Amino acid sequence: MLAVLEGEARARDFRGLVGTVQEDARRARAWMERRGFHPFAVRFDSLLNLERFDRDAHARHLERASAAGVTFADMSGATGAQWRELLSLFQSLLGETPDMQDLPVWTTDRCRAVLQNNPNARPEWIIVARHASKAIGLTIGHKLGDEIYAYFTGVAHAWRGQNIGVALKLMLIEAARSHGVETMRATNLDRNTPILRVNAALGFKKALGTIEYRKLLAPAQA
Repeated sequence: MLAVLEGEARARDFRGLVGTVQEDARRARAWMERRGFHPFAVRFDSLLNLERFDRDAHARHLERASAAGVTFADMSGATGAQWRELLSLFQSLLGETPDMQDLPVWTTDRCRAVLQNNPNARPEWIIVARHASKAIGLTIGHKLGDEIYAYFTGVAHAWRGQNIGVALKLMLIEAARSHGVETMRATNLDRNTPILRVNAALGFKKALGTIEYRKLLAPAQA
């Protein structure tokens, strides 16, 4: 089956294959490594109990953002122009993440599939940070059963290091709690230091992770 999959991938000019296995799945990991897959990164879940979350303990982040002239709002009732601006920002910020290393930049349609067309997406769970009416950051939450999945958080270069990411996550937490959600889940690469710092500051607890394997494929014509 793997040989058939590789043949189909080469025929479509794909550069390689990606697979994930649980950290503790030793037999599966050995199987992949024998077949030319190499570990690329560890990706693990983190959980935050929203029932016990102390918003007041982190209020200073929102206060600092407000003092810098940054405002926050969800995408409920957003205009077409605001959606287009956000799609462009998401596409740009996503391409800079460690998850996208060596991978093609997502198209606008694929970004729209995450923000607008995904059945688990909600406009009230897309929080945008703005300065002088310009979008400078966003965070995205998706419904995941009874939980909220923190899909993405990103901030423009000029505003990094000013706790805007933490403030965005705080707003997303409040939005989730207003809908009675008790748990927020996030999945991150072990080397995505900026977002891991944000999650640690908010009190996320690490759960069992998975290892992402990658295998480069020779071109079909070779």
